[in-house]
Amino acid sequence: MSSNVVRVLIGLIIAVIALPWTIGPAVAPARAEVEAPDAARAVLRVYQADLHAVQPTGELQRIGRVALPHAWDVASPPLRGTYAYRAFFTVTDPAVPLAMYLPRAGNVLTVLVNGRLAAQVGTFGHTLPNYNLTPHWITLPAQVASGANQLDVVITGAPLGAAGLADFYIGPQAELRPLYERRWVWQNGAITALFSLMLIMSLVAALLWWHTKTAADVWFAAASLAWAGYLLFELFVDPPLPAVAWYLVHALSFHLFLWLLCGFLARLAARRTVVLDASRTVHTVCMSAGVLIEVVLVGQPGAALVKLLSIAPAALTGLGMLLAWRQERSTILLAGGLSTVILVSSALWDLLNVQLSHEGYGALSLSPFVYPALIVVMALTMVGRLASLSQRLIETNRQLEIELHHRTQELRGVLENLHSRDKRAALTQERERIAQEMHDGPGSELVSALALLDRSQPHHRLIADAIERCLLEMKSTVDLLSLEDASLSDLLAAMRYRLQPALERLGIDLRWHMADGVAEIELEAGVNRHLARVVQEALSNVIQHSNATAAQFSCDIDTRRQQLVIEILDNGDGLPASSRSGRGLQGMKQRARQIGAALELGASQLGGACVRLTYPLPAA
Repeated sequence: MSSNVVRVLIGLIIAVIALPWTIGPAVAPARAEVEAPDAARAVLRVYQADLHAVQPTGELQRIGRVALPHAWDVASPPLRGTYAYRAFFTVTDPAVPLAMYLPRAGNVLTVLVNGRLAAQVGTFGHTLPNYNLTPHWITLPAQVASGANQLDVVITGAPLGAAGLADFYIGPQAELRPLYERRWVWQNGAITALFSLMLIMSLVAALLWWHTKTAADVWFAAASLAWAGYLLFELFVDPPLPAVAWYLVHALSFHLFLWLLCGFLARLAARRTVVLDASRTVHTVCMSAGVLIEVVLVGQPGAALVKLLSIAPAALTGLGMLLAWRQERSTILLAGGLSTVILVSSALWDLLNVQLSHEGYGALSLSPFVYPALIVVMALTMVGRLASLSQRLIETNRQLEIELHHRTQELRGVLENLHSRDKRAALTQERERIAQEMHDGPGSELVSALALLDRSQPHHRLIADAIERCLLEMKSTVDLLSLEDASLSDLLAAMRYRLQPALERLGIDLRWHMADGVAEIELEAGVNRHLARVVQEALSNVIQHSNATAAQFSCDIDTRRQQLVIEILDNGDGLPASSRSGRGLQGMKQRARQIGAALELGASQLGGACVRLTYPLPAA
């Protein structure tokens, strides 16, 4: 998911949360105690009331004045049973339509005006889970009389919900309605924001699973969807199902969420453990039993057993995660284990001190504080997994870049080799074509001309010798072109084969010496060709210009200086000064320079000329 998408989603959530503060006019109600202010002129805020205990006979026993909001789980002394909150208000104009707005009350609520029933929400044992969260709008028609009026808000604390009464409002309907609607927008906005957050977390987990194929991400996505479904129930004012069915659907969604969440936490460990495996099985069994009890008891006080069935496997999951953390030292495992322990502790506290205690509502319920913290931990866990995935992706991308660079270098080398091979193949083909053309064209013509000459005549003999030298030179050149990729020893051997008949016909005794290691020397094809050309030119000079009767050829390796040494000696006339600037010798020097070799011309020990060629060998 890109950073821009994340910013847009965060902006939507912030907009939803900010919606309650931007929609609906602000109302500044007057403050009222238990005295009787005029409710027909302005909206009154009741923030104090007389608290009475409702006896089994219906009589009221005054306890004292309390401040609103008044929550039973933090009340002192502890409250259990049914209590009435009494306040008074005055009406000077009975024609003004009046209403009463209670932001939070319950979880079983009855409103009496002047002793007559005005509204009743829920019955003991069959309360809706969101009664104590839902703002209540109560119209006050005929019950209101001119003058002082008595208002009683009777609360019965059923065990499955937090009981108490918030400060409430009385006033003209036209002025009170915006305040009531503002509360609804604020509450629905907050629930919608949490609902959106859980959907986003589910989507992110699904995307993580798409990349990692990790089972834990599937469980997290399913748990987020289950919690989103649980929150969705809070948005309904008038449930589309009967109260009993609505309670069951709401409760089952919560059980499903806990089961999926524990399944997710159990799969965060990299290695399976006996405790975590056992927690999965125990939780499945306990959830099935809890669902059965919910269906049978349908919110009766005995259904507190359901919470115990959720606590046991959750505690086992937390223990397994902490044991796995000791082995893996994973921050996510530690956070998940501690969060599970805190969740289990708060649930156990509520079970023992709120639902099972005979004092009922004397202890503070921790669940309203733990569940939002649990959502935060879930979000942080997902952020941690995203960060871990991002780090792995960065590292993988780095490795891929390195691998791509290496593969690119290898491919470039292969392409260069292919290009060089194609180039060499084209050059070889062109040389073969030139050699064939020289053989079929000028070579054939020279052979035909040689056949027409009469060697018995002196001038014909001179022409025939010149033609034979041309043919010899041409054949040597053709051999070099044909043996392009041959080694130096092969090129020199082919040259000796071509020149030997001419040397014998002229009476020149050639002594040939090739060192043993020359055949193993691997030089570039161009170097071999230039070295062979220099040797060819030197031997051609011996045949054509030296008038020699003996010649020596040697090819040795100077191991001390790491160089190849080639010498051609003869006992002929030597090198006259005029020949040193000839085309043939200049060509030999140019070829030597091209390959980095050194060419030396001088007198030989045999009395004739000496050609010495040295070439530095590459390091082994």
